[in-house]
Amino acid sequence: MKNAVLCLFAVVAMVALSTQSVFAGGGGGAKKSSVISVDNLGSLRLAVLVDRDPTDPKLPPIMTLEDLQKAGGKLVDAGKVGAAKFSVTAGKHIVYVVFIDDEGNILEPTFNSKQYMVPKGTLNVKVTGNAEDGATLSP
Repeated sequence: MKNAVLCLFAVVAMVALSTQSVFAGGGGGAKKSSVISVDNLGSLRLAVLVDRDPTDPKLPPIMTLEDLQKAGGKLVDAGKVGAAKFSVTAGKHIVYVVFIDDEGNILEPTFNSKQYMVPKGTLNVKVTGNAEDGATLSP
C-alpha cells in the first residue's frame, strides 16, 4: 500500500511538472519576428504608419505630428535610408505614407498605401516622389 501511494504521488508530481513547463514556455502570442524598414528616397520629409489606416473613421484622426506619433507613426527626413523601422509579425501588413513640410503640414490630400506580404526577417520599402506627384512605394 505504501508503494502504491508513493507511486501515485510520483505520477501526480510528474503531471504537475509537465503541465507547468507547458504553460511556462509556451505561447504568449505571435512573436514579432519581422521588420519593415522604410527608406525615404523622395525630396521631402515623410510620415509613415504601418497597419493603422489614417482615414478610418472609427479611429482618432491624424491631424498633427503628435497625432501621428501617438498612432505609432514615424517621420523620415528626405534622403534617409532605414530611418523608420517597424517590428511586426510575418504576414500581411499595410504601409501608409505621406509627404509633409518642415512645419508638419501634410502636402498631399491623402496617405498613399500598399499592402505587403512580409517574410520573416526584414522587408525594405522604398518611397520616392514629391509633393506634386505624391509618394510611390516599392517594391
